[in-house]
Amino acid sequence: MRETTAIQPHTARSFRLKPPCGMPLSLHTLEKARSSIRDRAKLDGFCLHDLRHTYASWAVMGGQSLPITGALLGHSEPQTTQRYAHLASERLHEAANDITGRLALALLTANAS
Repeated sequence: MRETTAIQPHTARSFRLKPPCGMPLSLHTLEKARSSIRDRAKLDGFCLHDLRHTYASWAVMGGQSLPITGALLGHSEPQTTQRYAHLASERLHEAANDITGRLALALLTANAS
């Protein structure tokens, strides 16, 4: 399977997308694409930073840890990524239910002996 997009290290704190043709995408190219899409979809006020928030939100909701999400975003401080912690609450409920179920089973098994 051919990889369509690679993330290349750009600086110590940021990454840039490198499309399959090998040429890095410039900010000007991204801005032109964003502007065109925004205008066609009538999304006044939409900016590229909104996609960054979406990326982070989907990462956390998909089960990525906050430290991994923060590293992907280039955050130097954990507090910056912490704003997405509430999105992991469903995963916390699932983990709590799983642990509770295991404890209940262990208690039932111990009491049956």
